[in-house]
Amino acid sequence: LVLGPADAVDDVLTLSALARHTQCYKLAERVLCDPLTELNADLEGPLFGKGLPAGLGFGDNERNGIGIDISIDQLVTGAASVVMPQYRDAHEQLSKQIVRDADGLEMLNVKHRLYYAFLKHLWATGKCDEALLRLSRLNNVVDLIAHFENSPNDSLRA
Repeated sequence: LVLGPADAVDDVLTLSALARHTQCYKLAERVLCDPLTELNADLEGPLFGKGLPAGLGFGDNERNGIGIDISIDQLVTGAASVVMPQYRDAHEQLSKQIVRDADGLEMLNVKHRLYYAFLKHLWATGKCDEALLRLSRLNNVVDLIAHFENSPNDSLRA
């Protein structure tokens, strides 16, 4: 019986967490990165929020991940729409492209779960700034996908 990396994702996440908690950081990293590599997931790619097209509000230099300028007064007195992303057709096309590149919603969820565990590993090894930046990018992609795709699995949004 041979299992692929997507078949035993819960076991991989558990083993990585155990290795991280016992401070076996190299093992924890390898346990996460090997399946991501086997799944052809580029840690520096659009599936995880890096290298997304300019002008859509996802760039590192664009404010709030979606290009909205918000003041504290607007947050306190404004409607919820002030902080909600204003997605357009180009965002929907990007969402569909990301899902296609990931080989479907289910596989995208597997890759995102493994990547999120990788971010926890970065945090545990003292790379907090990098972990926060990557988490912000991942959040942009998860929110985008959840907005346009009917995913039965909201495990990263919960």
